[in-house]
Amino acid sequence: MNSVVRRDLYIIAVARALSFVGDQIALITLMLRVAAHGPRIMTALITLCAALPAVVLSPYAGGLIDRIPVKKFIGGLGLVNAVAAVGIGVWHGPVATLLLMVVLGASAAFTGPGYSALVPSFVPADDLPKANGTLQTFTAMASMAGPFLGGILVAAFGTSWPLYIDALSFAILAIGTLSLRHDRIPAADAHLPEQRDVWAGVKLLWNDALLRAVIIVIIFFVLALMMVNVTEVFFITQTLHASTLMYGISGGIFGVGMLVGSIIGGQLKGDQRRQILYIFGGAFTISLCFTGIALAPSLAWIFAPLAIAGIGNGITETVFPTLFALRSDEAIRGRVFAAVGVIFTVASMVSIAFGGLVTSLLSPRGVFLLGGASSAVVIVILAPNALRHAKKSD
Repeated sequence: MNSVVRRDLYIIAVARALSFVGDQIALITLMLRVAAHGPRIMTALITLCAALPAVVLSPYAGGLIDRIPVKKFIGGLGLVNAVAAVGIGVWHGPVATLLLMVVLGASAAFTGPGYSALVPSFVPADDLPKANGTLQTFTAMASMAGPFLGGILVAAFGTSWPLYIDALSFAILAIGTLSLRHDRIPAADAHLPEQRDVWAGVKLLWNDALLRAVIIVIIFFVLALMMVNVTEVFFITQTLHASTLMYGISGGIFGVGMLVGSIIGGQLKGDQRRQILYIFGGAFTISLCFTGIALAPSLAWIFAPLAIAGIGNGITETVFPTLFALRSDEAIRGRVFAAVGVIFTVASMVSIAFGGLVTSLLSPRGVFLLGGASSAVVIVILAPNALRHAKKSD
């Protein structure tokens, strides 16, 4: 990578990491606010309100991203997010909170595929694994710092100031994006009707046997595992009797693992079969660790599984976008990443909704056990088919 490419990559990495720290702080703040004052169902509603706009808007968002220069557009959305985060800090009522989470979710429908398509547009293909490793490494550092800072800030200042910090992080992301020297310029024929198919990304994923097989495995993995998100705060603070600070520290430990996994993932190279082995190996590691966490007798017993699960998560999230970027055309890459995003968002929403129901039937420990064990079974049953397609592609 030349110096200009490296500069822009690190600006994106640092700015998005700071924004992720803010998001982690905000999420922990909202979860602790609900745990202290609101019904448990609010945890699911907050997550669903953030995710639902992505489902509705993502196909059209990806098409727009492929037809316009993205730098100013996604930079401007960062400023919108900053205003919304301030609003959540000012207005604590459930209606205002949920409406503003919808605003943030709508913005994410555009910024997600925007940044995912922007990086491969200026980073050479041979450097893409290392670039994604760099991005994920900074995200992992943010995951390590965010929960820890969130626990401290809520304990010290309550549930408003942490959200103002989230707003500041969005502003920094916007400024960093607008300062980039590279922009993703649409293809010359992007305005033609035949190039404006909003479902082009979905069609590519479905017609590519390898990507289709990988997506199917990860969908069922997400469906099985994401239900634990609804009950995580209750499991740690009530079942394991931990303080809000320890809740933040536990998230930070997962972030340490992500940091290590991201560094490892950035160095992993090889054919597509190896890439898929890395993705599924990381996902299976997460499943086993969450199963172990469900059986933990006390807080101290969850720290090692959290760190190892973080390593698996870091590897998976580094290798996954590299595989999809290399198998998609530049002209429709925004729609490809939008399609991937909406598919996993739908899976997450279904899982979270199911988790909200299961929480009323099972204890938090039972939800963790169900999520971890069932997601491991999914990998064992479905992964071999994807590996067969990878062998044919190579």
